[in-house]
Amino acid sequence: MRTIVFIGFIVLLMGCSNPEYHFFVGGHSYGVTGINNKGLHPPFQKAILSYQNDSLVHFGVLTGDIVPFASDKEFNEVDSVLKNFTKPIYFVPGNHDLIGNDSLFYQRYRDPYYAIRIDDDLFLFLNGNLDHWNISGEQLAFVKEELSKEYDRAFVFIHQVIWYEKANPIIKFNSGDGKAKKLTFWDTLLPLFDKSITTYFIAGDVGGGKYSPALHHHQLDNFHFIASGMGNAIDENYLMFKVYNNSVKIDVFPLETKVPMRVNPLDSFPVGHFQ
Repeated sequence: MRTIVFIGFIVLLMGCSNPEYHFFVGGHSYGVTGINNKGLHPPFQKAILSYQNDSLVHFGVLTGDIVPFASDKEFNEVDSVLKNFTKPIYFVPGNHDLIGNDSLFYQRYRDPYYAIRIDDDLFLFLNGNLDHWNISGEQLAFVKEELSKEYDRAFVFIHQVIWYEKANPIIKFNSGDGKAKKLTFWDTLLPLFDKSITTYFIAGDVGGGKYSPALHHHQLDNFHFIASGMGNAIDENYLMFKVYNNSVKIDVFPLETKVPMRVNPLDSFPVGHFQ
């Protein structure tokens, strides 16, 4: 079983111009739909390994579809790559990570859903596979419990674009595999979050093909809805979150080399932007 180590963080003095910590997020990181790479999507794999000696980058998150299908061979190839990156990398499972053996992912890694806290920031790692893209039952109770504790900001990671039904504009995701006819995000999950607290919902099931634009950002008051992924979309990318004492900056890093996209802060893109 791969062990994910929680590392300590240095709290910087208020007003310091340096960020408290960075972390990267990669969606659909096995890459191009229909191609089986050895490990992760090659340009993303190269990028994250370059952060090994970067003291500002403290960890990474893979937002599902880490492998094309579930097998020890596929997961071993990913682990072989990630062992060269000694900082924590947190996973949430995508539908592809469960194809062929829906229990192997959990046997190898960790609980189906979990949370960590860094200083006063809450990180929720949720699982949209358990109830057809809906957060319900024990997982919903878990979210309620975590939100009952004080926190300054929240980051919520999930593979599926679970806020799809009221997204503006409608997001073109990679796959509707397992999606319920009715999603309950807006009626059941979102109301649990304090409207006065900045919260980032980050999904990864975009960018796998040319039909699925790889970048979406929509803001509703203090809630940010972000979908970012890679594979075969012209705008394939990963994100770098720079967490400061009083703000969060998000940079978009391009991966498609034929049509380079400038690295820009996410908030410089129009709301609902498709690259």
